[in-house]
Amino acid sequence: MYKAIRNLLVSALFALSLGTARAATPVTLSGTVKTSQGVVQPSATLNWVIKNCQLAPTYNGSADPGPFTITANSSGVITGTVPDSPDIVCGSIAYYEVTATTAGGVVIWIRNYETSGTTFNLTTAPQLSSLPANASTAAADLPLAGGNMSGPLVLAADPTVSLQAATKHYVDSKSAVCAPAWVQSASGTGVSDTVTDTFSTNTTAGHLLYVVATAVATTGSTTSSVNSISDSQGNTWTLVNWLGGSAFLVSHAIWVTPNIVGGPDTITVTASGSGITFIDIEAHEYLGMALSSPVDITLPGTGAGTPVTLGPMTTSSGCDLLVATIFQTTAASSAGFHQDTATYGLTSWYDTNTLTFSKALTSTGSQSSTFTYTPLGGGNVITEYTALVGAGSGLAGPAGPVGPAGATGPTGATGATGPSGATGAAGTVGSTGATGPAGATGATGATGAAGQGLTNRGAYSGSYNSGAGYAIGDVVSYLGSSYECIVAATVGDPVDFPSRWSLMAAAGSAGATGATGPAGATGATGPQGTAGGTANWRGAWSISTSYALDDAISYSGSSYVAILAGTGEEPDTATTYWQLVAQGGAAGATGATGAAGATGATGATGAAGSSATVVGFAINSGVTGTNVGPMLIASHSGTVSQCRIVVKGSDGTTPLTFTIRQNGTSVFSSNPTESAGTSSGTTGSVGTLTSSPLTVTANDVFTIDITSGTSSWQFTAQLE
Repeated sequence: MYKAIRNLLVSALFALSLGTARAATPVTLSGTVKTSQGVVQPSATLNWVIKNCQLAPTYNGSADPGPFTITANSSGVITGTVPDSPDIVCGSIAYYEVTATTAGGVVIWIRNYETSGTTFNLTTAPQLSSLPANASTAAADLPLAGGNMSGPLVLAADPTVSLQAATKHYVDSKSAVCAPAWVQSASGTGVSDTVTDTFSTNTTAGHLLYVVATAVATTGSTTSSVNSISDSQGNTWTLVNWLGGSAFLVSHAIWVTPNIVGGPDTITVTASGSGITFIDIEAHEYLGMALSSPVDITLPGTGAGTPVTLGPMTTSSGCDLLVATIFQTTAASSAGFHQDTATYGLTSWYDTNTLTFSKALTSTGSQSSTFTYTPLGGGNVITEYTALVGAGSGLAGPAGPVGPAGATGPTGATGATGPSGATGAAGTVGSTGATGPAGATGATGATGAAGQGLTNRGAYSGSYNSGAGYAIGDVVSYLGSSYECIVAATVGDPVDFPSRWSLMAAAGSAGATGATGPAGATGATGPQGTAGGTANWRGAWSISTSYALDDAISYSGSSYVAILAGTGEEPDTATTYWQLVAQGGAAGATGATGAAGATGATGATGAAGSSATVVGFAINSGVTGTNVGPMLIASHSGTVSQCRIVVKGSDGTTPLTFTIRQNGTSVFSSNPTESAGTSSGTTGSVGTLTSSPLTVTANDVFTIDITSGTSSWQFTAQLE
C-alpha cells in the first residue's frame, strides 16, 4: 500500500513538472545469472527493458526505455546500471523485462521483475507472477511459475513489433538448456581396507558425482572385492557396474549419485581381499545432469591392442553425457572427448591406472567411440562406456509448420577475403634439351692454405716437453709403430690413448728365429763383483711418482732398477736414472678372438630432460567465450617465456582481450590486449606471464578464453 501511494504521489508531482528538466536516477544492478536448475552461467548476457512506463524514462536528456545490455563475468556475476529508476519515473505499474542468453547466444530464460528503487539484485529480487492488468504488452511474456491468467491469450497473426510472436513460432524459453559438462576431479589411494578421497573445491548442489574405485588383494590367491561407498554429505549412491577377476586379483566398481547436497565432500570406499588391500579412487563432478535416474545405458568391454572401440550402444535421451573409463593404461585419447582425469595415478605393479573421459551429446542413436591408448603392463585394457542423462533431456518434438517468409533484410557487409587456394599440381617435365657446347675453362682457383707439417720427435716419451705433452703434427715411434699426434697438449702413449694419436705405419711382424750358432769358447773367469743391493719392487712406472735408488719397476714389458733417484724420468730413454734388468719379449702372434660375453643388464632409464616447448592457438573468429579454440595437451616438459601474437584480422571498434589457461589456471598476471583497428600482420609479444620462464609439464592441458572481441578478430597466439 505504501509503495502504491508513493508512486501515485510521484506520478502526480511529475505530471505537474513535465516542463522542468530532471537528472536521471540510475539503478545499480547486482546478483548472479543461473539457470532454472541453479547452474551458474559464466559470461551470460542480459537484455534489460523498462516496460509499462507512464512517463518515458530518460537518459542523457531523451526518452530511453532500453534495452540495456549487461554481460556477466566468468563467475556469472553482473555489475552495471540501468540509466533511470522506474519506481521514480514510471509509476506503479512499471516492471523490468529481462532476457538471459548464454555466451553462445542461446536463450536461457525471459523473466519479469518488480522495480525496486535505485538498487536491484537479480538473485533475490521477486519475480512477477502476472503482469499488471493495464500493461499494453501483457501477452508478451509469461511468468516463470505461479499466477493465473484471466481471459484469452491473443498472439498476433502477422508480427509487426519485437514484442509480438515471430512468424507464428512460439517458443518456451523457460525450458532447461542442454549443457552437461565436467566440473572437477579428485583422486585418492592407500594400502588399506578403507581409503578416502576429498575434493579440493566445494561441490555444487544439484550436480552429479561419478566415482571409479579399484581394489587389489596384494597377497594370497583370492580376488579382491570393492564392498561399499559413502560420502560426508550423505548422498545416495547407485552401482553402475562391478568388474572383477583381472590381473593381480583386481576388481573395479563404478558408482553415481545425482542431485548432490553440495559443499565440502570426502568420499570413503571399503574393500576386502587376501592380505592388505590396495585401493585407488577417482571421483568426478558433472553439472547439468538429471536430478534422478541418471543412467541411460552402460556397456563394459575389453581391448587387446590399440586402438580400442567402446560400443556400439543405443542412447534414448536427447541430452546425454558420454563417459568412457579405461583401466590399465597410462595415456589415451579420442576426438571430441575431454580427459577428466588429469594424470594416471600409479606407476607400481598394482595395475590400477585409470583414465576417465566425457563428451556431451545432443541427439539419440547408436554411439561408439575409438580410443588410442598406451597400455600398462601386458597391453590389454578393461573399459566401461556409460551414457548419463543430462538436465535438458527429452527428445525434440516434430518440427512445426514453416511460417511465411519475412521481408528481405539489408545486404550484410562484404566478408573478409578468404585465404589463397592451394598451389596447383606441378606440370609434366618437358623433354631434355640438346647438350650445349662446353664452357670455357675457368680461372685457376686461389692457392689453398698450407697443410699441417709433421715434426719427428723420435721415440715416445711420457716426460717429453717437461710433461706438457706433444703438439699436433708431432710424430713418434712406439713399440715398433709410427704415430702422428692429432690432439694438442697430448700426454699418454698411443696404445692407451688412441683418440689422441693417428697410426701412420704399423710395426712389422717379428721375423723367424735364426739358427743357433755354435757355442763359443768359455771365457776367463772375471773378478769377483761387489755384493748387489736389495731391489724394492714398485710396480708399473708412473710419471708422477718419485723413485729412490734400487726401486724396481715395469715399463712397456721390460723391468728396470733405479740407479739414481728421480721423478718423471722415462725408463727406456733416461739411462742415467734407470738400468735395464730384463728386456720385454717380442709381441706374440694375435690370439684367436674369444667368444662374445653375455649382454649386460640394461641400465635404468634416465630422467627425462627439460627443453623449451611451444603451445599455439589459431583463432578464426574472436567472439567472446570460454574454450573458444581447440584444447591443447603439452607433448613434453619444458619452459616458455613469452606469448607472441600475430593479428590476421581485427574489429574497428571493439578491442581484443584474451587469456590462456594451463590446467584451468591463467598463465598471465596481465592478460594480452590488442587495440581496436590493429593492422593485419601486426606481430609482437603481449601480456605478462605469471612467471618467466613458465614451467610446462608433459600432458598439461591448455585452453584459450576470449573476454573481449568480435567475429572480425582473427589471430594466432603462441606460448614460446
